[in-house]
Amino acid sequence: MPFFIIKGDPVKYAEKIKADVLVVPSRNRDRQYMSYRFDPPFYSLRKPLAAAREPLGYIRECRVAASEYRIADVSVVFVSAKYPMDHDELKMQMYLRKCYHHILSWAEKAEIKSIVIPLLGFGAYDELNEKTAVEAVGVHIRMTRTDLNIYLVLPPDIRPVYIEDTAELPGTPKTAEYDDIYAQYDRKFEEELRLSGIGRAEFCKNRLYKYLNSRIENAEQLSREIDYDKGSICKFRSGKIAKPRKHRVIAMAIGMGLSDEERYDLIKCAGYRYPEDERDRIVESLMRSGCRDFKAINEKLCDISPEFALNAASRENAPRERSAKDI
Repeated sequence: MPFFIIKGDPVKYAEKIKADVLVVPSRNRDRQYMSYRFDPPFYSLRKPLAAAREPLGYIRECRVAASEYRIADVSVVFVSAKYPMDHDELKMQMYLRKCYHHILSWAEKAEIKSIVIPLLGFGAYDELNEKTAVEAVGVHIRMTRTDLNIYLVLPPDIRPVYIEDTAELPGTPKTAEYDDIYAQYDRKFEEELRLSGIGRAEFCKNRLYKYLNSRIENAEQLSREIDYDKGSICKFRSGKIAKPRKHRVIAMAIGMGLSDEERYDLIKCAGYRYPEDERDRIVESLMRSGCRDFKAINEKLCDISPEFALNAASRENAPRERSAKDI
């Protein structure tokens, strides 16, 4: 289904296209005597919005609550929005991804056909907020194959209007500050492969053997830490499983305590491009920010989207892990 990105007033646009639902960000009242706060596009409707918001009471952060209020036959729903006050960009991105995920999941469960969502986040970070929104919505669409028509409305003072369709959604934007590092790792890998004088498959097999046999001191302990059965870890280490699913390899790389370059190397040798998608880049951002604990990283990923879990059991219809005899 189409994913439209436009700029302007979300209220007027929702009225114009006769959308089913308009999302209104609204912070919970911190104190009894304080009024609800609304973002600039909704200033003119503060009083009726506050009146519609009052009966809903406390809304959990990032969650959606439906109201009985309508604007020109467009239903209004409220999403709680209490953004990280330290203005940490990584925290902000994680929080916004979580918000968009909950909004779109709610819309699908409610069988909504079209939804207008204003750009969420602090106004001082419009470019970062826009990039995060496009990534989050794009990932949701690709994962769920939703029939929902999504209209993301940008503030009128930032970039021109453009429209995208799900069939033409770009890949996840790269994290620019790290791209040169990954390219450097790749050049080094290719040069070492060339100098080795052996084939790529044999080279990767030898590297995997080195990492898996020198950096896994206790397979049972690693198994408990990353929630991946010990038997599969041992089979991967011995070569009986040639290619576990990607999220399992990432989990092992984190649990093994590999350096940034070693993590890249292990995942590449296991046969995967990395970092390739939003989950990969979130993992890298967390790791490079100093978060190295597997459970902490996995919890943050699950907060953004359950689909990002690194300990998820393989789906019944997913390709099985390849054993050595499959090659």
